[in-house]
Amino acid sequence: MDDLDPMRYEELLDCLYDSATDSEKWQEMLEYLNAYLSSTHIFIAERNSLFESPITFVEKGFENQHFERYQEHFYQVDVWSQGLLEKALNTFHPSHTVYDDKQFLRSEIYNDFARPVDIRHSMGCLIQDPSTGLHTEIGIMRNDHFGQYSTTTVRAANRVVPHIVRALTFAREISSVRSTNLNLTNLIEHTETSQAIISRRGEILHSNAHWDEMLSAVSVIRQNGRHLRISDPALRDTIFCQLNQPESHSQPYPSDYYHPYNGSLLRINVKPTRYQFTSAIGQHSVPAYLLTVQYPRSEAEVDQAALIRMYSLTPAEACVVKELCRGLTTHQIAEKRQTSVDTARKQIKSCLSKTGTSHQAALVAKVLTIFRL
Repeated sequence: MDDLDPMRYEELLDCLYDSATDSEKWQEMLEYLNAYLSSTHIFIAERNSLFESPITFVEKGFENQHFERYQEHFYQVDVWSQGLLEKALNTFHPSHTVYDDKQFLRSEIYNDFARPVDIRHSMGCLIQDPSTGLHTEIGIMRNDHFGQYSTTTVRAANRVVPHIVRALTFAREISSVRSTNLNLTNLIEHTETSQAIISRRGEILHSNAHWDEMLSAVSVIRQNGRHLRISDPALRDTIFCQLNQPESHSQPYPSDYYHPYNGSLLRINVKPTRYQFTSAIGQHSVPAYLLTVQYPRSEAEVDQAALIRMYSLTPAEACVVKELCRGLTTHQIAEKRQTSVDTARKQIKSCLSKTGTSHQAALVAKVLTIFRL
């Protein structure tokens, strides 16, 4: 009978997300997954096709070079893995639902590969990356002593799948920039979206320049020192509900949230990750979350002359409003216009008064509403 230990599940997920930043951890992760699902053998492989040898391959429980002995022939006669192509992606399927069990016992793959190492039952999952076309196959196996994989065990395996998908995606993102030695913090510096690494307590551990721009444009999200502050109750619940999830991450993380804001939508994504840093006593890695906020950026052309006529703005004030609508911060406006930050702030304050708005976001929203085509 399967024994699904919650503590093993917590350890599994911690190791899984560690694997996204440390490829050496994948074998350890497989060991945790094997133990959690009461199995004896396991592998994860990336292939261009299920009829070809893997590009990358990690296994646990097999003898050294067990797969290498079969070379390309193994992947051509692997009727069970090929049967997964007929099944739903991103889902574990037990072997007796993938391929006729009696035929499997007469197959070459069973008699030459599985039986010699005491493998009788298995379940597998295919994950396809739309951007690359790569197939990632996860095969989990055990001997006849444990019996077929029960519905409960298959369900437990499928609870892990969304986390595996996210870890693989993040690992590929890191791998694509590893040649330039970029770590997570440098990775978000090179993205075009507003991102911050946040602790479970809502402490902002690291953020990029676009995050600072977002703070100036989206009034409901604020940063008080190093802490995230959300003034909108619904949005606050949306984000902190994810930050406060238990260590086990028992609920899969939604891909995106959409939150109404100023007649448009904020797109929110919360993704579990690890934050690595160095202190006086060495390197550390702690659980964290990657928070992405995408907000509407208007391409509308703001007519400065019209602003001067409508609100009695000075030419300088009209220029400042236009730059605010383009998403520039107070500091960036001052730098661009070669004035002091204090001058830019005074001009913005005057614009707020003349337009009857109370803060920058309201000013930008009002102007964009007027000039949006």
